[in-house]
Amino acid sequence: MDDEFETSEWWLKQAIAEAPDRREAYVEMAKLCYENKLWSECLDAAERAIAITEKPLEYLCEEFAWGFAPYDYAAIAAYNLGFTDVALEYGMKAVELNPTDERLQRNIMFYKQ
Repeated sequence: MDDEFETSEWWLKQAIAEAPDRREAYVEMAKLCYENKLWSECLDAAERAIAITEKPLEYLCEEFAWGFAPYDYAAIAAYNLGFTDVALEYGMKAVELNPTDERLQRNIMFYKQ
């Protein structure tokens, strides 16, 4: 991995340590791992975000963390790890949260193959 990845990873780990009960840093970590094809780490970070079910009612709460993104990252990572049933489950949830996104809909068809 390059220095940029390592720096980003370090900061995200700091953010997670600082606020382990918040989704935002986990979703950002999932995105970083997705971009670097680190599928196991991507799935882990996305599932940790998904496991946080209490949405804070404050201005620091970022909508991207509470939308389809963590489910999309989890689905893509699960598929790349060979967990097609898990990929389909997360993919369906992503579509449920963003039903007009054609890419998400196409991914469902891909996961079913």
